[in-house]
Amino acid sequence: MKLEIPTHNLITMESAAFIEAVKSDFGLPITEVEKVTSGWANQVHKANLNGKVVFIRINKNSENFPLEILGYEIFKKQGIPVPEVIAYQEKPSHLGYPTMILSAASGIEITKANLSLEQKNSVYEKVGTLVRKINEVTLDGFGSLKVVEGKLRGKFQSWKESWMSSEKHFYVDAEIIRNNKLLTDTELQKLEEVYREIGSLDFGRASLLHRDVHSTHIFVTGDSVTGIIDLGRLEAGDPRYDIAMSLVFQKPEEQEAFRKGYGALSDDPMVNKYILAIAGTKIAFRSKNGLKEGAEEAVRVFREALALLVKK
Repeated sequence: MKLEIPTHNLITMESAAFIEAVKSDFGLPITEVEKVTSGWANQVHKANLNGKVVFIRINKNSENFPLEILGYEIFKKQGIPVPEVIAYQEKPSHLGYPTMILSAASGIEITKANLSLEQKNSVYEKVGTLVRKINEVTLDGFGSLKVVEGKLRGKFQSWKESWMSSEKHFYVDAEIIRNNKLLTDTELQKLEEVYREIGSLDFGRASLLHRDVHSTHIFVTGDSVTGIIDLGRLEAGDPRYDIAMSLVFQKPEEQEAFRKGYGALSDDPMVNKYILAIAGTKIAFRSKNGLKEGAEEAVRVFREALALLVKK
């Protein structure tokens, strides 16, 4: 008797039906399925394919995966280790939503690797070099990306237009911070000054930004970086923003190693201003979501960045 495969029912699909759906849509004999992320718009399943771990990612937004696939191609050309895209369909008949199947990253997540201090510093120096390679790719346009004639292009004409498009969110965040007394009025005023200064920057053509190279997205074998994952936040913009996104919650010794690997641009004073802006956003987000310790950590990072700005 043929197994009935429910369609357009991602959240409640049983493992057996899911396995059959993947086999019918992609011809891939997966086993040992485990749902690792679920939600209204996005779902990730971990599975075994011919003895190797793969991830089946499903998203209701048909624009997301083509962007990521181009990103993976660009990263590989730049010599950056990333998972392999095994298969992709925008409208698989049984799963019903855009689906991408990826190999697992090689190695182990750096947070789970038992590295010595020397090994960890070596890794972060290499990560700095890899982020620079990502940023060496230049793109037309700024901000969030779209695919135009097979190429990635920013949706905005200028960095100012892109950055200031989130201005209303900034003032919502500022109000959350003020109401919860997480920063002083003077600190909030400085945050607004920096936010507007960033929005006035003109640095020429945009760089490709990963925007999320942090410890859980770095895979290693020994002190070799064997995988950079999660290309879901790619953007076109200022490379100093990407540097700041990487540095913001690194430990001091990790920051030093990262800067050494990235090179001179990582010491640009604007990087510290981006850290200030990023920390402000995270203070508000974590406070709003009841993450008290996380909000306090972001406040600490904010004040360290502010102290460096005042010092200079």
